[in-house]
Amino acid sequence: MLPSVLVITAEHLATLEAYLKQGGKLLITGETGAFTGPSALLLPRNEDIMSPLARAFPGQVTLVKARPGLAYHGAHSNSAALQEALTRSSDHLPVVAASNPPGHIGIYANKSLAPPGGFTIDLVNYNHDLATDHITPVTRTDFTVTLQGASLKNTAHLKVESIRYDETAPSNTLRQVLDTERSTVSGGSLTLRIPPFTHYQVLRIWTSKP
Repeated sequence: MLPSVLVITAEHLATLEAYLKQGGKLLITGETGAFTGPSALLLPRNEDIMSPLARAFPGQVTLVKARPGLAYHGAHSNSAALQEALTRSSDHLPVVAASNPPGHIGIYANKSLAPPGGFTIDLVNYNHDLATDHITPVTRTDFTVTLQGASLKNTAHLKVESIRYDETAPSNTLRQVLDTERSTVSGGSLTLRIPPFTHYQVLRIWTSKP
C-alpha cells in the first residue's frame, strides 16, 4: 500500500514495476508520486506516473485519488492530540508562518550561530519546469513571512539582510539590508514583506549592538 507517498523516485518506480511483474498487487491513494526525488530537487511532477502503472498492470493496481485518512484525522474528535501540540507550538522557538505564499515555495526557519542569537529564514523556489528548464520568479507583493522568537522582543537594533541569487550581481549574489517598509516588529514577532527572487533567498536576522 502507498498511502499518499508524495516522493517517488525513478528507482522506487522501477522497484514497484519489478514487484508487479512478479504478480504483486498495489493499493495507491492520494497524491502518491506527486514529487520527484532528491536528485531532481524534490520538484513537483508535471505528469501522473501512477496511472500508467495501473494501465500496464490491470487488475493488480488499485488507484484511489481520494485521501481516505483525511476525514478521520480532520475530525475534531480524532485530532485532539494534534490540536494540543499545535497550541503548544510557540513553546519551541523559532516559529515561522507565511501569508499569501506562492505555490511551490519552501520556507525554513533556523537559529543562527553567526551571530549567536540570530535567525535565518531560507526560501526556496521549486516552481521549475524541467522540460524547458525555466523557473518562474516569485514576484507577489503581498507575500509575507512572520517569525516569532524570544530574542525578537528586543527590537531597538534589529537588522534583516536579504541574500538572493542575481545574475547581475558580483558572484551572482545580491545582498540587501531590508528597510522598515519591509519589516515590522510587534510583540516579539517580526513580519517581513518578501522581496522578489528567482531561485532562493536567505533572510539573515540579528540584533546589532548600539
